[in-house]
Amino acid sequence: MLGSLFRIPLQNIAGDEVLGIFTLIYPLYMVALIISVAGIPLAISKLISEAYSHGNERDIQSIYQTACIMAIGFGVTGFLVLTLFSEPIAILLGNSEMQSAIIVVAITLVIAPYMALHRGYFQSYGDMRPTAISQTIEQFVRVGIILIAAIYFTRIGASSIKISTWVMTGSSIGAFTSLVYLRQVFTRTDLKNKAKQPFRMEVFKYWSKRITKVSIPLAIGTLTMALLNLVGSLTIPSSLHWYKSHQTNVSELYGIYGRGLLIIQIGTVFSTSILLPLVPAVSFWIVKNNHKQAAKVIKQSEALNQLISWPTAIGFSSLAVPLNLALFGDLQGSFVFALLGFSFLVISLLHCFSEHQLL
Repeated sequence: MLGSLFRIPLQNIAGDEVLGIFTLIYPLYMVALIISVAGIPLAISKLISEAYSHGNERDIQSIYQTACIMAIGFGVTGFLVLTLFSEPIAILLGNSEMQSAIIVVAITLVIAPYMALHRGYFQSYGDMRPTAISQTIEQFVRVGIILIAAIYFTRIGASSIKISTWVMTGSSIGAFTSLVYLRQVFTRTDLKNKAKQPFRMEVFKYWSKRITKVSIPLAIGTLTMALLNLVGSLTIPSSLHWYKSHQTNVSELYGIYGRGLLIIQIGTVFSTSILLPLVPAVSFWIVKNNHKQAAKVIKQSEALNQLISWPTAIGFSSLAVPLNLALFGDLQGSFVFALLGFSFLVISLLHCFSEHQLL
């Protein structure tokens, strides 16, 4: 919720143009992040949970070490690709001046995969507290920096591009703070694996194949929604240029459109929160050959997902006009707000189906 609702004060402080630039770049960041993480956290959550149920300490250590190498490798690769191609990407997004903001966002990709890996490790043991606390720390720091930067640079009259670039630093600093917390908990926890064995290339090859096999279907499912948002970032600005000519600020219009994207983010928050604990829990019961209990857990998650998704989607769509006025100060884009509000239902169901495919 913290990571979604900050868009409201950001728009109120810095205006629709800054929100528009942020909304244009954010899907690009999410696609790069999903590719960099590649479903590794949930993959190791599943694999370690299975190894733990068999009492195989050596496999747990091998899975963790392999995942660390993969996470760091994917993160650095994602950073280099975004940085090297930041200029043509900025041009594709409709504004070459966005290059600096894209580079700032790319820094997060070095940190985020390693951070997500540690969350997956704790989840494999059914302990969701480190994930929950680290996410809260990350978002408090991220949102705090975003709002402070927006207030300060708006007051000194900085350009929208400069404000947006400084706003983007919140993501990398928030992720780093979360990683520091997770590493501290990891070094002190009783769940830390104590098995000692040499880590050989054969071990890495074996477990990297297993992790990839589990993570790719999940990554593709998650990537679908992020790619749809990225398509919007690449096509909507050019359509607005054609429709409104060059007399209108396209970033500002995209910011009005971005008001409704807040609803999609909230949908992702709810569906992910419900389904994240599902993977290790079901894996544990399947390994124990208790398929009845595994099916019960899946049915409970489906029921809870439906219970939240339908009334929330209908509520957001029905209240689009008063919500738009109350949150953003005018009625611009209310129809799009209502349409995206109902898509909350689709997003929640999509996440549910993706998780079940993984299982």
